[in-house]
Amino acid sequence: MLLKEEDKKIDLFQDWPKHYYEMEDSEERQRCLLSYLEQHPYSKEDHRRHEIYKKRFGNKNGDGFMRAWMMLKMKENEGRSFLLRKRQQREVFSCLRDLCILDETCDELLIAEWQSFAHQLIRSYASSPVYRSAVFGMASVGEKNTAKRIAHEIIEVTEVIPSSYGYTEETACFQQVFKESYLQLITNGEQYWQEAQEECI
Repeated sequence: MLLKEEDKKIDLFQDWPKHYYEMEDSEERQRCLLSYLEQHPYSKEDHRRHEIYKKRFGNKNGDGFMRAWMMLKMKENEGRSFLLRKRQQREVFSCLRDLCILDETCDELLIAEWQSFAHQLIRSYASSPVYRSAVFGMASVGEKNTAKRIAHEIIEVTEVIPSSYGYTEETACFQQVFKESYLQLITNGEQYWQEAQEECI
């Protein structure tokens, strides 16, 4: 099994805010958070949590983190062009800003939101038939190759692409969150991460 076994028992408010971050439905997360804020109106942490929620989900395009991630992923296939450098620089800047990497305080609550996003993304990739298929979907790949694909994408999006546009320092915390999440979720993750990093860098 690619993903490590996890305890699925959930008692939402007993261990707040742990299970808030495990929710994948954004509307349910907001309802839950607003309900908690009604009971704890002076909680600075939860007002900050709501602020981050609005930055991630507060537009008509759905999950802003996911949209920014996919746009950065496209840069891997687009390649580096001297003629397009300025446009690409603006696009990368915009993506990093939408991920709250730029012009944001990297506090514990933002890190928790990044962890939630990382876990959702990695689980989605690990269970996706599309992501586990070979070229043109004609055959499936093994768990090792799937795990390395996921690691490759994380390294490209969080490290290689930002660094190529001068954002190495700014993305260090974000990159670390994704690496730790990968190692936590993926069986034999240490080995696959090391192999992928040697191939990417």
